[in-house]
Amino acid sequence: MQAPNERYAALDLGSNSFHLLLAEFRDQRMVRLHTDRAMVRLAEGLDINHHLDSAVTERALTALQRFQPVMDKLPLDHVRVVGTNTLRMAAANADGFLEEVESILGVPVEIISGIEEARLIFTGVLAAANGPLACAALLILAVALRSWFAVVILHSNWKAWI
Repeated sequence: MQAPNERYAALDLGSNSFHLLLAEFRDQRMVRLHTDRAMVRLAEGLDINHHLDSAVTERALTALQRFQPVMDKLPLDHVRVVGTNTLRMAAANADGFLEEVESILGVPVEIISGIEEARLIFTGVLAAANGPLACAALLILAVALRSWFAVVILHSNWKAWI
């Protein structure tokens, strides 16, 4: 009898939208089982003092309640929730919001650096290409609502600019 495939979830709490991916590994390949997206426009609710507006946080929390059942039955070490630029900017003032997010999802939110965000996008591009790319150079340019970055790969070495 074959062992069941392990399932994993990733949730990106971005400045403009939240993205959920549920996947499992089959024969050493990631297979998407479910994706969902919510246009929460988190950055829209960030004021000059880096506080999040209550209407925007409510919109975000409503989206997370929709995502929660997809993630609910997974082991905690199979779920990763990351916050990007807007949550980096609001981190000092977002404790209440992050506690509510963690209460809904049952897992901690990891506020990642811009370099880690670039690394994850790079890894995602490689995964979407089904492995190492057969080219000498590659440029990945990601433009987000409040940030941008580029990843340049030359002969398997990479460098990111944020």
